[in-house]
Amino acid sequence: MATGHDECDVPLTAQPTAIAVKLATAAIPGWASARPNPPHDDPNAVFGTATALILRPQTVGVGSSGFFTAGVSDTGFVQIDDIQFVSQ
Repeated sequence: MATGHDECDVPLTAQPTAIAVKLATAAIPGWASARPNPPHDDPNAVFGTATALILRPQTVGVGSSGFFTAGVSDTGFVQIDDIQFVSQ
């Protein structure tokens, strides 16, 4: 399992990689903590009712507008498979 990815920012490579995301060490984002809203900012309450896992790959080479500049593209792709939810 890959380690050292506390914030779930994982660099992708051409090699298959196993990544463990441990919810036990997860936290509510800082922007949410700045506006307390109990019980909705309690990690146990949030993770106990989670119904989805969202993966958001970030492209390389986008400008400050969030788009590629003319003539630039990211030709890569991501394959994600064999997702397992394990409770330990």
